[in-house]
Amino acid sequence: MRQAVESGNVDDVVAALEAIKAIVTTDDDRQITAIDLSRLFEYVHINFTDADVDQLGLLRGKRKLDRIESLDLTFSRALTDKSCRTIGQLPSLKSLSLQRVPITDAGLASLVSLKELETLDLGFTQVTSSGMKHLSRSRRINFLFLTREWPTWQVCRS
Repeated sequence: MRQAVESGNVDDVVAALEAIKAIVTTDDDRQITAIDLSRLFEYVHINFTDADVDQLGLLRGKRKLDRIESLDLTFSRALTDKSCRTIGQLPSLKSLSLQRVPITDAGLASLVSLKELETLDLGFTQVTSSGMKHLSRSRRINFLFLTREWPTWQVCRS
């Protein structure tokens, strides 16, 4: 996909998008006017690293999101604590990366409903040790990634 975009060739971009089941609408001049990614959510693992997730439509429509097991939103600066409410409704989610995403303790609280979550990356977020208390209810988390500035003794479950 990245190579297609960097090439600047619209046909290459359209082909790359269609390869991932996107529906691409173009005008008479072959300029892309709309991209429907709703069929993308038939996939189980999705990586939106460094993406404006709201523009991609992930957080607007919830169709077919119940099968997603792995979601990488690293560097997705458009994410907010409110966005985490939608992420918290993904019943099959096992792995979530929110590294360098500007969420806070409030956003983390919305993720407690992820009953299948096993791996969580919170590196370089705005989550504090107070917010980490929300995770004490998440019994399946086996891997929790934080930045080295975190005092690990505050993270341990009681």
